[in-house]
Amino acid sequence: MPETFMMYVASDEIVPLQELLELTGNDDIQPHTDGTGIIGYTVQWDDVTVKLMTLPDDIFAINRQNMVQYMSSLVDERQDKRARKAKRRAEGMSMAYEVAVTPGWDDGAKAAQLLTGIMAFYDYAFIFAKDAYYNENGNRIIGREKSDVRIFPRSDDATQYSHEAIARKTRSLKTLQKQGVPYIEHLPPIADASQTTLRSVEAIAERIMALLLISQRANGGTVTTFQEQMQRLGLQDALTPEEKRFAQDMDPEEYMFAMYGARHESAYALLWSLGYVEELGKPVHRADSGLLNDAYHQSVDSLIAQANLRDISTILDEADLIYRYHWALVDAELYDTAKPEGLLVTVVEERHRALNWLIGYQNQDWDEVTTDT
Repeated sequence: MPETFMMYVASDEIVPLQELLELTGNDDIQPHTDGTGIIGYTVQWDDVTVKLMTLPDDIFAINRQNMVQYMSSLVDERQDKRARKAKRRAEGMSMAYEVAVTPGWDDGAKAAQLLTGIMAFYDYAFIFAKDAYYNENGNRIIGREKSDVRIFPRSDDATQYSHEAIARKTRSLKTLQKQGVPYIEHLPPIADASQTTLRSVEAIAERIMALLLISQRANGGTVTTFQEQMQRLGLQDALTPEEKRFAQDMDPEEYMFAMYGARHESAYALLWSLGYVEELGKPVHRADSGLLNDAYHQSVDSLIAQANLRDISTILDEADLIYRYHWALVDAELYDTAKPEGLLVTVVEERHRALNWLIGYQNQDWDEVTTDT
């Protein structure tokens, strides 16, 4: 039986044909036109066909109105942050695709991967199906209590992820269970060692010193002191454009002091990766200020000389675990429930940022590092 649903996107630009070719590696893509431009596509494999057709403007206007009204009824039942945010975004949708997957979801997840890729192309997109709304990962945003938690079928982990990645996830869940920290089974594993390239010891050491320096500036240091220390440590090329912009601004925005002032927690996680911190542990304690001060008064060369980079498996263990701690905090905020006892938001966020950078998550540079949950 075909799977049919609506995909709403926050743009009136139809996804380009070249994007679909890159997403699928499949040349069997048929554009549909109305005489003035492309209005949809049919993407075909041997075992599954995905057809996407944009709704005409007049039909979309009525459709969006009905969609927002239904979303509002769900929000009225919930009244939590996640629901209200979903409603605001629903009101900003600019276009909708009518999607048909025939004869149904394929075992190789080609259709699901295509649709998640299309949704990622837009700043924001969601699927409406079966009386529920789903995000770009296929997870339910908001819906009736008995609606499916996922729109895409959950493939056997063994076909999607390596034994190493699944075992790591299992260990993380056991740790969370023992600590009484909430978790969800379907949050996927992170990449395994074969898919990961760690940053070099030299890059890590430079990033540690840059983070300590920017944290000092945010916590009361002057621009003059910052510039002197940057020259002393030879960090002119190690600081990111955003860090330099903040550090040399005589009157930065107030929120930036808090943001950059917490970067020493990221530095602490990276010091752990080089063997300077014995154990990170559960994120219920702030970084050891004495250890950070000792590191701050070293040079980059001395940090490198005494470094003992931990093995990739150990680092990935921490990256997977902090990813799940972070999910627990985000979920508590979205649903206005009590956050897991003892977890420190800033420590979790900064560790997650540092470890994602360390393992090269999505090949992002420091200023662009995301902490997805």
